Amino acid sequence: MYEIGLDKIGDATKNIEQIFPLNIDAFSLDEDQLCEVVNFVRGSREGKYFTITMEELKGYTPEERKQITAKYSEACEKLEDATESMWGYNSPDNEGWGVVSRYLEKHLLDNFWK
Repeated sequence: MYEIGLDKIGDATKNIEQIFPLNIDAFSLDEDQLCEVVNFVRGSREGKYFTITMEELKGYTPEERKQITAKYSEACEKLEDATESMWGYNSPDNEGWGVVSRYLEKHLLDNFWK
């Protein structure tokens, strides 16, 4: 985000791992496990559509889970605050989409998969 000039987004996502404040490598999870972690940190109630099956998650107490959910909510809120004025229909061109489009136009022919 810093590279394309979206410093507010860069600041808000600088420590993105705080959104998942668990000792779990989110990139190593399969789709079902990632959904389980997301439901867990969001504070989703177990029931018909969600069950905790991962041993890494079963070890957390209800109080610890509340703290994790609060950190997740805080991180998401910070990101939402940073992006709210940048991505709306009436956002200025030098914010959000304008910056992204100019970056993509400039680098359209770059080989990103080196």
